[in-house]
Amino acid sequence: MKQHEDLEILLIESDLDAVEAIAFPLQSTGRMNLRHSASLSDVLEDLTAARFDVIIADGKEGLAIAGRAAQQARCPVMITASEPTVEHALTAIRSGVADIIVHPFSDADLIGSVTRVAEQHRKQRRRRAKTRRLRRVASRIISERQELRQQMDLICCDIVQAYRRLAEEVSRAGILDKHETS
Repeated sequence: MKQHEDLEILLIESDLDAVEAIAFPLQSTGRMNLRHSASLSDVLEDLTAARFDVIIADGKEGLAIAGRAAQQARCPVMITASEPTVEHALTAIRSGVADIIVHPFSDADLIGSVTRVAEQHRKQRRRRAKTRRLRRVASRIISERQELRQQMDLICCDIVQAYRRLAEEVSRAGILDKHETS
């Protein structure tokens, strides 16, 4: 990841101790800007307006926001959980959760996981942007090719018409008859 690109992170967490445990290590990197909200309802408008690289939420809020984030914010959601079960993990994966951060976690694991998920998201966003640009270029090429083909058809029609007029003029003038008799 490029050093100059700060990560924009939204943390949805009501427990202030959990907020501190997550926010302090992420902000201490100097490359992560953190916005905190106590609940999902407080940030619903921000999901479409702001551009986040990662959303981190507690397990319950995270599952609720995963689908919305995929549609509105188009960014990955990570959830925190104390003791996730296999069933909980499967539900999270089906909901579109990018990663589960299990309490207790080390600062290095948290930073590494957030960085990895954010970088994957940025790569996907760049690929989508590149794909959109390529589609626009391909569409323009196809359109210009169609216009060129129409112009070529008109030129060919003009040539055919000019050839027919020339043949009529030659026939009327009897130029070919004079050459055939000699």
